[in-house]
Formats: sequence, C-alpha cells, structure tokens
Amino acid sequence: MLGKFEFNIQEYISIRSEMCQRISVINAQSHTAILTIITAFGAGITLNYNAQVDKIDNMAGFISLNIIRCLIFIIPILYLFPLAVKSGENLIQIASLSAYIRVFYDYISNDNNKMNWETSNNILSNANIDRGKRSFYMKFYNEEYTVLACISFVLYIIFSIISIIILDPVIERKYLIIIIATYIILGAGLIEIIVAIHKSSGMENTLMKYTPIYIEGYIKRAIEMGIIKNTDIEVVKEELNPYKEIEIGFWKRTNI
Repeated sequence: MLGKFEFNIQEYISIRSEMCQRISVINAQSHTAILTIITAFGAGITLNYNAQVDKIDNMAGFISLNIIRCLIFIIPILYLFPLAVKSGENLIQIASLSAYIRVFYDYISNDNNKMNWETSNNILSNANIDRGKRSFYMKFYNEEYTVLACISFVLYIIFSIISIIILDPVIERKYLIIIIATYIILGAGLIEIIVAIHKSSGMENTLMKYTPIYIEGYIKRAIEMGIIKNTDIEVVKEELNPYKEIEIGFWKRTNI
C-alpha cells in the first residue's frame, strides 16, 4: 500500500509542533483580546463620566463628545472581527493538520512505525467533531470574541440612549432624528459583524465543521496519489470515520 512512500518522522514532528503552536497562539491571542477590550471598556465608561461632570461651554464640543462617547464602543467590535477570523482560521488549520496525520500517518504508516494518536483521540474527543449533546459545552470554546462583541454592543445601545436623552433638550429635532437614524444604522451593521464573528471563530463552524471535510479530502488525495487503493476505500472510510466513537462503561462510579 505504501509503495515508495515511507513514514517520515521529521514531517510528523513538524506537523505536531505546528498544531501545538497554533493552539498556543489561539490561547495567547484570546488573553490579549480580553485585556485590550476591557481597557477599551474602561476608557469608554470614563469618557462618559467626564462628559457628565465637566462643564463644557462649547455646545459643539458638548454634542460631539456625547456622540463620541457611545461610538467608542464600536471600536472593540471592529477590533475583535479580524482577531476572530484569525483565531477561527487557526482552528481550521488544526483540523487540517489533524486530518492529514490521521490519513497519511495513522492509517498509512507501516507496522514498524504505526501511529495512532490522532485517530484514537478523535474517537474519544467531543471537541474535534460535533457529537450533539456531548459536544454542547465544547461549542463555547473560543466564543470569548462573540461574548465581548455582544457586551460592546449592549454598551453601545445603552450609551446611545443616554446620548439621545442628553442631546434632546439642546439640539433641534431634525438633527436629533439624524443622530438617532445613524445610531440605528450603525447598530444594524454591528449585529451583522457580531454574527460574522461568531461564525468565523466558534468551534461549531471551524474545527467541528471542517474535520470531516479535511479527512474526506485527504483520503481522496491519497487515492489520487496511489497511496490508497480504490479497493480499500470502504475499509479506509470505516477506520477514519470522524464520527466513530467508543462507549466508555468498564468502570462505573460508586458513592463511597
């Protein structure tokens, strides 16, 4: 089955190292995003407080500051969007690397260098694939971007309402209507961005979704390369089925 293709320990180590590195990047990026967004929240709330307590003689400056203090909460959402895309891409690449190992190493490696970590881990894991209720909590992994974006959106709505209440007595109605319309349009756009953040970074739409796609793709690629024979396709599909699982029931918990 292997033909001229032999197990390459250096490539295997390189792929495993890249997977670990991407996991580390995901965690580090998440911590950085949280700290940055919390700082932005503090800045926005502080600006709101100063606007309330400071006496501003310039009416134009007063109106601008009241608008800016709610618009500042848009910045975290715009900041989170590219971060979420990068984080989601790392999860997709982890799915790709894991699938590659399962097809080209766990299945194809010969008896003297048999590898099995990725395949066995997938059988027992509730994270690599969507297993319904068993994977429910794992779907919240990497959702901090969505949560922070939602918090930013709620703060934007709150301070937009406060801004409208404060500006109502001091500006003409037609200008107030323009401001309100602007807030609403921006809010609608922010909702779409938040949905995009969720879709691009959540486990359900990245790792869980792309794991079976990459496994099937690499199996087909191995067939094209002649590494796997067409006559073995059913055996391969059974062996590498990403939805395959093992029921654990040898040991039962007892109350002591």
